[in-house]
Amino acid sequence: MVVIGFEDRGGQRRIVVRDLVGGLSLKDEDDLDPQAAGRLSANTDVQSTPNWSWKDEDGTVKKARSHARSASTPGRFPPDGGAGNHVLMLWGYFPAEDSRDELMFPRGAEVREAYAINEDWSYGSYVGAMGLFPGPYGRTL
Repeated sequence: MVVIGFEDRGGQRRIVVRDLVGGLSLKDEDDLDPQAAGRLSANTDVQSTPNWSWKDEDGTVKKARSHARSASTPGRFPPDGGAGNHVLMLWGYFPAEDSRDELMFPRGAEVREAYAINEDWSYGSYVGAMGLFPGPYGRTL
């Protein structure tokens, strides 16, 4: 779910009030469809907590469902907009047409869910796409 609002600063401007829960890197690892999970009355954990996983701010993989929990323990939920940095891009980047794993963005774009791969390359999301981008092209917000 994404909640978009407006703010007035000499004219209305759209802002994202609450972003997509879990971000684009959220993975749903259930092999069951919702109807099949509803029929499994013996396994209440499957019904109450989805099998989501995501990377946390420190890079560790978190899961909403864990085998050590009981059914009465509430699940953990991923952060709004996903984990990772928000990077304001100071230059645009337009990869080669045959490149499938690099992220394209204009100058002034905000790349979200970003984390550094090495000192030259980072990984993040922009307008629904995820990919590699030159890390030095941006400034962390």
